Amino acid sequence: MMVMLNSQERYQEDFSKLGEEAGLKIVEVWDFGDTGLVEFAIKDEDIGMNGHAKVSVNGN
Repeated sequence: MMVMLNSQERYQEDFSKLGEEAGLKIVEVWDFGDTGLVEFAIKDEDIGMNGHAKVSVNGN
């Protein structure tokens, strides 16, 4: 499957780096035996006073 999708095995450090690049933080890593799930959330500093994410449009 990974060959067909040109993908690779990733570790928690890899997911953390990917999340950081996207402005996210890891909340929880769920282990379901052969399957795992990484739960991300928007970083606290990227959330405004109203609880909504700050969105930059055209770099503004």
